Amino acid sequence: MIRQTIIPTSTAYTLTIPNEWIGKNVTIVYDKEWEEATDTPLSDGNKPSNIFAECRIDLSSFTFNRDEANNYD
Repeated sequence: MIRQTIIPTSTAYTLTIPNEWIGKNVTIVYDKEWEEATDTPLSDGNKPSNIFAECRIDLSSFTFNRDEANNYD
C-alpha cells in the first residue's frame, strides 16, 4: 500500500505506480483530509446546553423505590 498526501495545484496529477503492480487491479481513492480545528468559541445558539434545552426534563422531585419496582404482584 502506498499512501501519499498531496496538495493539488491543478485538476490533473501524475501517479507513479510500482512495476510489480503493473497488470494487477489497483484501487485509487481520493479523499479530503480533515481540516485543523479552530479555537473559535461556539456561539450561544450552538452550545450543547442550548441545543438540547427543549428536551430537558426536571427530575429534581423524582424518587425511585426499588422494592416497588420489583413487586410483580
